Amino acid sequence: MAVSICSCLSPAMSLSIVLRPRPQEAELSTRDLSPSPARRPAVCRSGLARDPQGGCRAHAAVACKQAPTKSAIGPIQFLQEHLARRAGVRSSTLLGLALALLASTASATNICTPEEQALLAELEVSAALDADAAPDANAARVSGTAHNGASAAASALLGMGCLDEVLDRLSGGEAAALELLSYFEPKAAARQTLKRLLKGKERNAFDALLSALAVFGPGTVEAVLQASDCHDTCESTALFKLAAVLEQLGPERRAAAQPLTERAGRTTFGNDTELGLIRMIMALGSDAAPAELELIALLSAKPERSHQILAVLAGLGTPTATQAVISRLDGWSFGWLIKQLARAGHQSKAAIPKLLELTQSPEQDLALPAITVLGYITPPEEASPVREHLHRWLADGSDALRAMHAADALGVMRDLASQQQLRVAADEYWYPPVREAASRALALLPTPMDPPRRASDTDHADGLIRLPDDLPACETPTARAVDQPQGEKLYKRTHAAQLQKLSYRGDLVEEYVPPPPPLPPGVNPDWRPSRLPVEVPQHTPDLALRVAGGWLLGANRGEWGGELIFAADDGRKQGVLGRNVEDIYRLGPQTIALVGLAHMGSNEGVVYRLRQSGRGEWTAEPWLQLPGAPNSSWPVDTGEILVNTYGRGTLLISADGSMRMAPCLDPPPVEDTPTP
Repeated sequence: MAVSICSCLSPAMSLSIVLRPRPQEAELSTRDLSPSPARRPAVCRSGLARDPQGGCRAHAAVACKQAPTKSAIGPIQFLQEHLARRAGVRSSTLLGLALALLASTASATNICTPEEQALLAELEVSAALDADAAPDANAARVSGTAHNGASAAASALLGMGCLDEVLDRLSGGEAAALELLSYFEPKAAARQTLKRLLKGKERNAFDALLSALAVFGPGTVEAVLQASDCHDTCESTALFKLAAVLEQLGPERRAAAQPLTERAGRTTFGNDTELGLIRMIMALGSDAAPAELELIALLSAKPERSHQILAVLAGLGTPTATQAVISRLDGWSFGWLIKQLARAGHQSKAAIPKLLELTQSPEQDLALPAITVLGYITPPEEASPVREHLHRWLADGSDALRAMHAADALGVMRDLASQQQLRVAADEYWYPPVREAASRALALLPTPMDPPRRASDTDHADGLIRLPDDLPACETPTARAVDQPQGEKLYKRTHAAQLQKLSYRGDLVEEYVPPPPPLPPGVNPDWRPSRLPVEVPQHTPDLALRVAGGWLLGANRGEWGGELIFAADDGRKQGVLGRNVEDIYRLGPQTIALVGLAHMGSNEGVVYRLRQSGRGEWTAEPWLQLPGAPNSSWPVDTGEILVNTYGRGTLLISADGSMRMAPCLDPPPVEDTPTP
């Protein structure tokens, strides 16, 4: 029995097909379009393409009506080989109809049923997945025009087994498979892909699935919200994975801001779930703006999460959110929170007065990021007071790290009015990293040909605290060490017995047992358990300097603390300073103490000036800020104190407070003559 292909094909393309008799012809059906993996053939095709009884009515109907524009899946020979290999076709029926289908120039949009369009889409995906049979890379790509002929209803009929095959190839490193994802209904495909991501453990597959979820856009947002609505049964690891998904999405993720914030405010959630939801909100960045008011309310409802919520608000850059952050900066030693303000650029300019105040803080963790953030948030029309403030740090040689950050801030501001100050710092500042920072800033300054800078043209502010690269200590300084007067200085290595007699109680210094930090607003005072009584130890100093009426004692126990004590000759002892003391010296007419600690991420050193009142009591005030914690020190023949810092070089301190890098002799030449 011979029939002609339907009239939708041109006469020149008519095709005679021999239909094999069968008791009952197959009917088009939308049922069972996504069979189980056990029943699905290797190629990802719907039930329409399977005809176990050998009938061809379904194939004839599909080939008669489906007529997309030209496909990019390759030449006819490739299609024949592909279908024969992947679909296991033994007769010419499906081959012939598929070839006629691809040869037609008509449009399938209005004449094909969704089921028929689904078969076409699956043939396209199947051919593209079989990329190794293509004669070139382009032959395996899916044509955008061919896909445009398939409606959303047809895409919905693509089975999840087919999606799994696409995701397998994508996870295996085939980036071209990403183009095939547009064939699938976004919501269903996003749910299926997200399930794989949450269950998977391999990093490569995780990254590939993240890229796939970004393709589905709003469908992924809906899937993420469904996955996170798990009440107190959520695993924190799953929520952190969902946060990673949100970070990859575009503006469509704004739709998740309010639902996630409302869930985070529920008191029934466990601690891990609450933290995971907050992390998801943080992943939204500035797209959390629709939930601004809810986030401000959450500050009072969840005070234990205040620092994370404030970080989200700081990144929004709106006046209301910025003001909420500014009002809570006092008492929060979180430099990273200040850095969040930089992400919003000039929109955070309301924070300028507060940041100018924080640049004076003795805490470097606050002062250094505050200085640099000023460069990110200061618009040109408000540059004058900020510029003058930063210029003072460049002109003052007492704090090299603040000068370094001031130069970076002026460079980020692209402040042409600072050109002269930056040139002087680049040529004359005593500390090399400051000279380098000033040179970098000069390179960023605009030229007359540069377009005006817009408020949005801010660099990404991840590395705001730029610490100096490691500077080697000088092994052979030109200045020679000099001995201190006999009997004036005691060290544990030479005078252990004398220092033992000067031991003292560990509670002499207030900072020995630091008071607890202030509770966040709204927290029950009983939330923190009361401190148990402790036995106060006796400490033996590491060194002592003879002064009028007694000894100044210094101790350095590393991460376990240290202190500066005055021990009077009459037995009275006074706590002066609760910090690690490296050494104590007379420098010209004054007495100084080198203090600081390098531990984990901290590396800070300060020179304190010590004064004695008329009643014999001693006080300590910060005088100079070292670029790093002091490691070792000694007086030299120039009248200065040589200080080796941890990783920040060797410097000399003079009696007038000026500092300079210690001149260093060249290392001795290596003998070329071998030793006999």
